[in-house]
Amino acid sequence: TGPKGTLHDYTFDELVNGGVSWGLSPFRFVNEKFSLYFGNGAVKDYQSGSRVASIAKSPAFNVPAGIKARLTFSVWMETEGYTGSEKFDTLTVYVEDVDAGTSEKVWDSMSTLSNNTNGVFERIYIDVSNWTGKKTRVHFMFDSGDSYFNDYEGCLLYTYPSTRDGLLSR
Repeated sequence: TGPKGTLHDYTFDELVNGGVSWGLSPFRFVNEKFSLYFGNGAVKDYQSGSRVASIAKSPAFNVPAGIKARLTFSVWMETEGYTGSEKFDTLTVYVEDVDAGTSEKVWDSMSTLSNNTNGVFERIYIDVSNWTGKKTRVHFMFDSGDSYFNDYEGCLLYTYPSTRDGLLSR
């Protein structure tokens, strides 16, 4: 992997050496004055002349028993839009079972949003009750898939921490 960094307890790994990764953005947000942002904040796009891909990993947390646990986040996306393939300009969400060392894909932006939210934050809910009682981490991965048509603003995320643990809501 490429360069690594930490911001607000998330860790970021650049998956290819394209020079664009996750960071913190003050220019679009939901409830606080920032969002996690995949793109180049200086120019507000993810164009680098190369394929770009990076993962933002949440801190580890336990999925509590006794509630219908769901991952909740809002996403704002401006990409080249529907390409007919989830291989291009897609945000993919994985849940990691930390102790088992396994991850499972639980959502992607192509199948739900066609990789574009038309200028608004869309709230996403994902059932994570399969991980009840387990130590987990959420991975948000953006991958351009290629070096073409990456002159769009990119992807912004706002996660909703619960009052009990991690990124979960009831």
